[in-house]
Amino acid sequence: MKKYISWLYPLPVIALLVFACVEPFAPPNLKVDQNLLVVDALLNGSNGEVNVHLSRTIPLADKTSQRPELGASVSIVTQSGNTYLLTDVSGDGHYFKSGISFLADDQYKLLITTSDGKKYGSDYIKLSDTPAIDSVNWKPNKDGIEIYVNTHDSANKTKYYRWEYTDTWAYASAFDSNFEFTGSQPVLRSDNIHICYHNFNSSNILIKTTNVLSQDVVSQFPLVFLPKRSERLYIRYSILVKQYAITKDAYEFWDLLKKNTESLGGLFDPLPSQLTGNIQSLDDAQEAVLGYFSASNIAENRIFIEYMDLPQSHRFSKAYPECELDTVYMADLSTFKKGSNILVTTFGSPFPEGYLFSDNSCVDCRNQSGTNIKPTFW
Repeated sequence: MKKYISWLYPLPVIALLVFACVEPFAPPNLKVDQNLLVVDALLNGSNGEVNVHLSRTIPLADKTSQRPELGASVSIVTQSGNTYLLTDVSGDGHYFKSGISFLADDQYKLLITTSDGKKYGSDYIKLSDTPAIDSVNWKPNKDGIEIYVNTHDSANKTKYYRWEYTDTWAYASAFDSNFEFTGSQPVLRSDNIHICYHNFNSSNILIKTTNVLSQDVVSQFPLVFLPKRSERLYIRYSILVKQYAITKDAYEFWDLLKKNTESLGGLFDPLPSQLTGNIQSLDDAQEAVLGYFSASNIAENRIFIEYMDLPQSHRFSKAYPECELDTVYMADLSTFKKGSNILVTTFGSPFPEGYLFSDNSCVDCRNQSGTNIKPTFW
């Protein structure tokens, strides 16, 4: 039996919102269960991996960004009799297992036992076969860059699609450092701290159905919008698109979740409605569980957008008004504040008299939360 949670406002609250318009009204705290188990689970048939994220719901007013469910026992059981135990390698509620050979004619069930002994499980599900991505392309418009995905199933069997993406972009610090300290003496730098890379994983829900079309074709479905002169497009930008074939039930779950999370905000917007997943409590039929377990092969496609390929009007020009260069003479190196400053290059001719330096934040690109390790695909 599928479980659900209803997030409907009580009628008295709605009446107050409609008629008490003269003075600001703060609705009372609604007494709803704030400790529901949340499950985001995907069996990836393409590379033999299972990823399960477990967490707990939190009140809207809570400043905590997430509450991972730790210490759980998570496993995949096959209808043919195999069991695969997942492990929380990073200790953050992300349970993982790789190296599994999934069969198209088998079926798979997710089982969870939380640290307090409560048991949860899904029904058996089949592995969905995902068609290839035909292309990922981008087009400029007056406001920015729109990135699209195109796909089709010539057998007209898929009908329901979901996408995720990871975008990666290079960025630079204000100054390029050529020197670092080894002990008390400056030497030529062995690493590059001028160019770094950021990664971002999509969080919005990207789904599409072709069930009302005569052909199973998705054409120019918009994935990402980048405003013109976005810093992500400053040097080089890449996006890896992942495509999943999903079931009708999974589509309806993601569609309802999308409406509940993206369509609210105004007085006359639709109220949140019943959210149905395919995971249930095995101990208490009345306990609601949020989330979905899917099994699918995955199709991937990566593209790059080069700075020079952009229209002139869309190119980002980075300025660093807060960054300045200062000088330190050779004789003063012993008093140089190495912790907060970084040497950039030498000055003086024909013999160096000293070094130019700047604040760490203007030289080391890692200060902007990126990494200076170039991705293997770059």
